[in-house]
Amino acid sequence: MKQQLLRDVSHELRSPLARLQLALSLARREQDSGVERHLARIGCEADRLEELIARTLKLARLERPMQGVESTLVDVAELLTNIVADVGIEADAYGCSVALETDRPLQVNGDRELLRSAMENVIRNAVSYAPAGSKVGIDARRADGQCIEVVVRDRGPGVPEKDLELISSRSTVSMRHATVR
Repeated sequence: MKQQLLRDVSHELRSPLARLQLALSLARREQDSGVERHLARIGCEADRLEELIARTLKLARLERPMQGVESTLVDVAELLTNIVADVGIEADAYGCSVALETDRPLQVNGDRELLRSAMENVIRNAVSYAPAGSKVGIDARRADGQCIEVVVRDRGPGVPEKDLELISSRSTVSMRHATVR
């Protein structure tokens, strides 16, 4: 479990770190008003790194999976809108785009940061493997009275069949990743 936690933590920390590095690189190249925008992004990602570290420490202290996890009303549509805005920087760098289609509101009870982390991970991976010029599509809809389904579609190589179960689980928010061929 400790090894899996370390793998998960290092993977999660790469997301804001990659955006920090990209924003810093763009700020160095631009000598005009765009620098302020990149510096704001660097500050935002540094704050997110701090939150990830705090959450990791919180999770490491948990004796049972559900102990200590905060459950609040989360609007998944708003959360995805924020994720798409963050990931858009990486998509531009990779030469692809990200489009979100969602019903509003899509509210569930859950831990906002854990939901963000799970969805951001799948979306970032789709963007990083998407071919240049392609679009990563994200659809979020209420599947039934309780469940929200988030589908991420891209034209990347796809997730090996044996690993699909590792990235999705049945809960109040269901994630699916579809590779369009």
